[in-house]
Amino acid sequence: MILGVHHVAISTPKPQALAQGLGFRELSPNASSTASLVTQAPNLYLVIAPPSGEAVGPRRAPRPQSRGLAHLCVQSPGAAALWESFQADGFVTWTAPLTGLGGHYRYAYGYTEDGLMLELEETPVSAMSDLSRWIAHVAFVTDDLARLAGFYAQLTDRPVTEGLTIAESRRAERITGLADVAMTPAWVQGLNVGLEFWRFDQPQSPAADAAGRGWGWGYEAICLQTDDLEGDLARATAFGATSVAGQEPAFNGVLARLRDPDGNGLLLLQLPPNHLLDVRRLPFADVLARHARAMEELS
Repeated sequence: MILGVHHVAISTPKPQALAQGLGFRELSPNASSTASLVTQAPNLYLVIAPPSGEAVGPRRAPRPQSRGLAHLCVQSPGAAALWESFQADGFVTWTAPLTGLGGHYRYAYGYTEDGLMLELEETPVSAMSDLSRWIAHVAFVTDDLARLAGFYAQLTDRPVTEGLTIAESRRAERITGLADVAMTPAWVQGLNVGLEFWRFDQPQSPAADAAGRGWGWGYEAICLQTDDLEGDLARATAFGATSVAGQEPAFNGVLARLRDPDGNGLLLLQLPPNHLLDVRRLPFADVLARHARAMEELS
């Protein structure tokens, strides 16, 4: 059974700068049992490392409609202050200031110096009084929305929520930096981190993006923690994933490397019982559920 999103694997020429810019707690090498830099967000881990081999640029073109594992969304009740601090520090260059789409939230897309895309989402409520930011979702861009969202829904045993196409929206154009943008979302929710999927109908994702996958740096993979590696490995391949390597030790547990139906990096990790980095032991693993309840009360 899939227990949650354990971490997102990121490669960048400047791991320390990314970790410090995001502002999450850095774990010691002894605690993480890995040579990579591991940071602990309130509701998942980020594993950040320099790119392996010869890396000549970002893996994914720095534009919202580029296919692949696209961005992390940092959610915060104080997003305006974060927007200003990220901008002032040169950590992120934003397409536009925080902009609403007519609901309770305001959004901004931006890019780090290394070309990693981030979304900042301002919420009108705080999920926890002592939290300034957390990760709301990991986003994918795909040409086949039903296939990719359906794959992760089956694998995690969670439902898919399909959204309406956003088109002819000046606000959406401002957020994305794309003229005449038309895009359709879907979500798989109910985990410690949301999974968000986008299909861009206008402008369409460039065909060249697929050829570039596998080189350079960027969001390498999403790692799902399981309590049954063999069973979930078999389920993942039955649902359309491809195994790309044998099992290997990681975090004092066992890791399997796959590609999802779109070719994005997918990791399955099984940890020993009561492991320190079990995703269920994160202090705010339920932050999204608490936030959802707070939003219901607001409505």
